[in-house]
Amino acid sequence: GERRAKAVQRYLVLQGVSPAQLELVSYGEERPVATGNDEQSWAQNRRVELRK
Repeated sequence: GERRAKAVQRYLVLQGVSPAQLELVSYGEERPVATGNDEQSWAQNRRVELRK
């Protein structure tokens, strides 16, 4: 989770977004969207959410 979030953060900074505008929060396994134990659930939990 944190590696994925940092990758998105790096990409946005390279695109010209100021790092001061970004806040990185990684919940890891603490707050999954899907609680199943299958590939579909894992795929739903591999995400980065961007909020304004």
